[in-house]
Amino acid sequence: MKFGFKFEKILGLKEKLEDNKKNEMAIISNSIRDLESEISKMEEMKRERYDMLEEILMSGASITDIKKLSYSIECSDVSIERLQQKLSSLRESFNYKKTEYLEVMKERKSFEKLKEKHIDEFKHIIKLKEEKALDQINTFRIRGTS
Repeated sequence: MKFGFKFEKILGLKEKLEDNKKNEMAIISNSIRDLESEISKMEEMKRERYDMLEEILMSGASITDIKKLSYSIECSDVSIERLQQKLSSLRESFNYKKTEYLEVMKERKSFEKLKEKHIDEFKHIIKLKEEKALDQINTFRIRGTS
């Protein structure tokens, strides 16, 4: 007698879906790390420009140079803000994917528990059949020796 789990295909699909969600989370997580690194670099550039601005203000630079550097700092602020919004969006997306992943994982575990239950029931049925067969053999032996 061979065991067959009637929901095996569904369990397989849940496992594949879980792997897909995990991969999607990894991709978003890598994007988040890359974006955080980019923001950090932009903030460092902005600090360097502030330092340059302080230096040229102390040295008595021209208004044009001061305006250029101030404009560059403002552009950095805009870029950083845009990147932070993108980062926020990615984090929301990651949280959504994480929720989806946890739900799929929960569903997969439910099917695995159901499969384990079916396996236990199958083993129990096999054991009962074996016991019945042994009883029949013993009955034939007793009849044969009488």
